[in-house]
Amino acid sequence: MKKSLIPDTWLMLLQLEELGSFSKVGERRGIAPSSVKRRLDDLQSRFDQPIYRAEPTGVFFTASGTRLAAGIRTSVRTLLESDEKPEPVTLTVFRDPRVAAARILPLFSKAAEEGAVSFSLTVSEADRESADLAITARIADGTSPRNRIASVPWVLTASPGLIRRTGVPYSPEDFSRIPVIFLQADRAMLKSLELAGKTARTHFVPDMETGIMLAKSGAGIFFGADPGVIEREIRRNELTVVPFFKGIELQIAAEANPAARKLIPELRSLFEEYGKG
Repeated sequence: MKKSLIPDTWLMLLQLEELGSFSKVGERRGIAPSSVKRRLDDLQSRFDQPIYRAEPTGVFFTASGTRLAAGIRTSVRTLLESDEKPEPVTLTVFRDPRVAAARILPLFSKAAEEGAVSFSLTVSEADRESADLAITARIADGTSPRNRIASVPWVLTASPGLIRRTGVPYSPEDFSRIPVIFLQADRAMLKSLELAGKTARTHFVPDMETGIMLAKSGAGIFFGADPGVIEREIRRNELTVVPFFKGIELQIAAEANPAARKLIPELRSLFEEYGKG
């Protein structure tokens, strides 16, 4: 089966013909309807005649669109019935430790299912320059980074039990009785936040997932959680947001070589759909 040789936009167009709605195609694929419309409008712009028209009651194919879909369906059937298998491709992806894996893994799972491609994910700075796709993050400073794809709130989180024992911190001095959890990548922030040498204990962790896990265990207040990925823990009363610093955001950016560049629009849509928490 040579499914990976079938252009994904072809399959998306056939789904639009079947479902008659950008939103229904997006729901089936797990992506934003705006992403579906953008990609199919780009396909339509390459033809001399419209292949579909969007109306309030749905999307309807023109005669030209119906003929195009029939030809695509025949080509897809031929490819799917072929026994030839493409060589698998592995793409290396650098993920900044400040970016939650839950934000991006659905994209890679979907891409792996649709073709002969697999992903090697790393948070090692040593692999950043050579990665096919590099997803980076930094605290917003009033400027927009090159290739920005999203902004994500940066919050403090801890277990409700820890906050009941220690109280809510209102000043840097309050952390003398409260352990804290920081990403290794954010060591310098201890000084800028006037917390260096003032905390009861400081744990350094390699990535956000480890920080959230430690916070749930009551080990300390984690600096730098993404509220969009701890919603379930908050609903279950396993974590709570600590209102010490407000209004801080992470700027997320992405750079890719040609092999992975087509993932960036989908990555941007995934952040938009996930929301800001």
